[in-house]
Amino acid sequence: SDGTVWAWGYNLQGQLGRGTSTNYETTPIQVSDLTDVIAMAASGNSLALKSDGTVWAWGSNFNGAIGDGTTTHRYTPVQVRDLTGVTAIAAGQAHRLAVKASRATPTITWNNPADMVYDTPLGPAQLNAVATHQRERVDGTYTYDPPAGTVLRPGTGRELRVVFTPADTRKYTSATASARVNVRYVFGGFRQPVLAPVQTFRLGSTVPVKVQIFGANGAVPDAVVHLDVYKLNDDGSYDPAKDLVPDGSGDLFRYDAAEQQHIYNFGTREIASSGPGQYALVAELDDGTFHTVRVHLR
Repeated sequence: SDGTVWAWGYNLQGQLGRGTSTNYETTPIQVSDLTDVIAMAASGNSLALKSDGTVWAWGSNFNGAIGDGTTTHRYTPVQVRDLTGVTAIAAGQAHRLAVKASRATPTITWNNPADMVYDTPLGPAQLNAVATHQRERVDGTYTYDPPAGTVLRPGTGRELRVVFTPADTRKYTSATASARVNVRYVFGGFRQPVLAPVQTFRLGSTVPVKVQIFGANGAVPDAVVHLDVYKLNDDGSYDPAKDLVPDGSGDLFRYDAAEQQHIYNFGTREIASSGPGQYALVAELDDGTFHTVRVHLR
């Protein structure tokens, strides 16, 4: 019941697996270095089938009966070459037989999780893959990368991976899958003086653009914010290709710890050539989201 093997009797070619070739043993002795055995066969040599589907042999190796690619007698168990996934074994007078099972690959069901709030560690709400075969759940272990407890960086489509290892490796193969999750900030909104409804400023003045950004554990000082500026058309739309603020302006945002806000002093003189009218100020966050407020420049 413990998967060990015991042998006695004839041992001239090492049939007892004790590491010697003494003629015989009259009482049972344990075969060396062999555990987890679930089936045996013997005829001139000995065969053992282990629970992992491998086959081990020892004793006489006439005609290559050990299956290790040689004809050398083996006094301790050696693994039969190129043979895995075996479910049954048999021994003929001068040959050996093994039945292999066609192992199934489980299906991994793992839907993309709902958006996460930044600074929330990965847990069961995200790492919940399920392995099945023919609608029946398959027992085994799931190894996730990144593992549970990891805090992902903010962004869109962060990849999660899993390797499933079945408990019964004779019936099933390993399987892999992946999912993606969006990691988002909690946007606290635009602050004074840029607030809805539309506020009016003088064209050429400096407008402080302030936003608040939070994670699961409070304000996020190192969040990256870019500012895009677009002049609105008469119908209220704007052309996304016509950003009036040069690339890199987002680096000018600074963090005000006292007020827990990010600030960018937007000099409207930069866009004076576009003339008065309504403008869209778009805060682009490094979590992949965009937030818009409108202002009127006169």
